[in-house]
Amino acid sequence: MVNKIVNRIWFPSPPETSKPQLSKSTLTNAKKRPDGFISDAIFDLTSSRNSEVDWTAFYAVIEMINANPGTGITEAIAGIRYRLSIEDAVAIFFTLSVLDALFKNAGINFQNELSSKANLDFLQYDVIHRKSLAPENRGQLLELIAEWGIARDSRE
Repeated sequence: MVNKIVNRIWFPSPPETSKPQLSKSTLTNAKKRPDGFISDAIFDLTSSRNSEVDWTAFYAVIEMINANPGTGITEAIAGIRYRLSIEDAVAIFFTLSVLDALFKNAGINFQNELSSKANLDFLQYDVIHRKSLAPENRGQLLELIAEWGIARDSRE
């Protein structure tokens, strides 16, 4: 599993001509702010106006996801994707911190959804290889992906 994730993310992106074609709905969803309690809570948690992430509120988000796992996971990932598509380095830092905590606390279904091809492609093409992404954010995301891959391999 580590090799799969690391090979997809760590190596340089292929030439633009071989970039996978994402569906119009995928691109639209990343650009349009998702609606819902979970995504609103994620926006509040990851606001650059905060001095740090409110972890008490974060655990309320976990409870909302666990109360309705199907749509809760989808809404949480949509909110994370939207927040990662903005240009605010502080908000991206908080978003990556929340994403890491979600990966560790929201359960295997969240991990599987985050590991889907569409979400890994988003992280690779739309986040890591974005020229405007702060180097600190890029490094943080690469470290998280490596850590997640190792954690998943140790459970298999």
